[in-house]
Amino acid sequence: AFLWLPSLYQRPLDQFVLQSHAWFNVSSLPYAVPPLSLPRGEAQVWTQLLRALEERAIPI
Repeated sequence: AFLWLPSLYQRPLDQFVLQSHAWFNVSSLPYAVPPLSLPRGEAQVWTQLLRALEERAIPI
């Protein structure tokens, strides 16, 4: 994924949540005996972007 940082610099005090959603479907496998079912799945991730100012303590 690519995060365009200049757009975040335009609003330096705002907090952001980055959300990513991905999925996959396997159409075939290179085996002589085919599986009963092909793998598939999905995942969703949220990442909170927190900014620490010099006057405040940084959370760990």
